Amino acid sequence: LAQNWKPILSYDIFHSTIGYISDVLFTLFADQVLKTKDFSTDACQFVHQLFGKALDNIMEILEGDVEEVRTWSRFQAIGRFMDMTMGDIETAIADGVFSSVTGQELTKLIQAAFDESPRRQELLRVLTAN
Repeated sequence: LAQNWKPILSYDIFHSTIGYISDVLFTLFADQVLKTKDFSTDACQFVHQLFGKALDNIMEILEGDVEEVRTWSRFQAIGRFMDMTMGDIETAIADGVFSSVTGQELTKLIQAAFDESPRRQELLRVLTAN
């Protein structure tokens, strides 16, 4: 699709079109992940790799100019989450990595990815405090 459109469309039209298509796909993927109630370690790794590959492909198609992809940082944050420990997540919260993800969404991800434990409760408490 991109190979056929790029020579025909202007730079702006091409980027906004690919940006729109990316937003639709990223939203569909992210919504499915956010609906999941329980992730295995293998599932987390699969999602992390899938999201990373999708981001890399769009970055390549758009030659690094992802400004038109409105959901870029949200999709990237969810993908990164899937390869993090609870300590990594706590640091990422403090660093603003999840600024494009709502607190409710991040809570759902934490509850789905980690078993009930005092550490998970502490992480959820830190999230609520931010």
